[in-house]
Amino acid sequence: MKISVDGVELSEGTHAKKQILIDTMILCYAHDRLSPHNPEASLIMKASINGIINAHLGYQNLAEFYSVITGRRVERPMVPAQAARLCRLYEECVDIKLLLPTEEAIEKP
Repeated sequence: MKISVDGVELSEGTHAKKQILIDTMILCYAHDRLSPHNPEASLIMKASINGIINAHLGYQNLAEFYSVITGRRVERPMVPAQAARLCRLYEECVDIKLLLPTEEAIEKP
């Protein structure tokens, strides 16, 4: 899969080798077809799923995504079972690294 941004293939761009944390809203926009940010967010998620970018995703982001996409903050909320399936698919994706909270991180003030 080739993804180009401004005429440059993503794998050759300046961000290709950087580690990127996928924000909750990127997930939400990628799955909310009514969002004006859907095309760009969908490209980011496709590039992440296909290993084109070095993407990381926190469990906190998945929980927030589920809450937002099934709630009143979107025009057409997703059915909870469908949102849960998406979360599981992201958990199982080998090209997206999941970030788990550690005891040390939780204890920091």
